Amino acid sequence: MPLCPVVTAPEVLAQQPYDEACDLWSLGVITYVMLCGFTPFEGQTSRELYKNIIAVNYSFPDPYWTKISSEAKDLIRRLLVPNPKDRLKVADVLAHPPAPVAPSACAVADLKGPSPGPAMVKVAPSAP
Repeated sequence: MPLCPVVTAPEVLAQQPYDEACDLWSLGVITYVMLCGFTPFEGQTSRELYKNIIAVNYSFPDPYWTKISSEAKDLIRRLLVPNPKDRLKVADVLAHPPAPVAPSACAVADLKGPSPGPAMVKVAPSAP
């Protein structure tokens, strides 16, 4: 059982061999959270959460993503890829256009505290 399932790559959840590509998956999840304030994958139970991660079932819902740049969304899309061989590599991430947030999204007037994204669900660990 992973310590933090929401950032765990599908290949880890499926108990398949994995390498550093799973860290790039986690980078995609963390980037998503940093830009909107909530996780890309949801589930009322651990099983439902894992199913959504393995299916790569996420979206960029409005209004939370309206001011986020297309480059940032592209980076996340290219990191949250189910097949680890098709995910961006570290060098690709470093070369990706560094425009995670549209300039207007950074205006102090727009900062109103944490975004009220979908309710976060506390998932109980599954039995061993």
